[in-house]
Amino acid sequence: DGSADCPSREKVQKKKRTPGELTEDEHLASADMNFKVKVHNVIVDTVTDSIHRRFSANANLCSDFAWLDPRDFAHMRGNRLPSSALEEISKCLTTELQLAHYVVNSTAFHVSGTD
Repeated sequence: DGSADCPSREKVQKKKRTPGELTEDEHLASADMNFKVKVHNVIVDTVTDSIHRRFSANANLCSDFAWLDPRDFAHMRGNRLPSSALEEISKCLTTELQLAHYVVNSTAFHVSGTD
């Protein structure tokens, strides 16, 4: 058969690279480039991803804050606000007011209950 003498031909899959990305066997030319690739770019990517996740989770709230921009007040005088404008802020304020009311009442009860 002879197949025992020949090494098997396994297909080696190559990892796709983006432009500017180095392969595993390429080395960085300088310490500055090494720092940029291994530290700086990783930090920038991490911060960018974190900011994106935080703002996308609160996209509706951020759009409500956009209605509070004084530069748009003149435009708002002539046009009506959409019915959904300031909806998220209202929800947050309602929750905040309920929490404040609870804290004030529970503190007053606790203090008066100990007398």
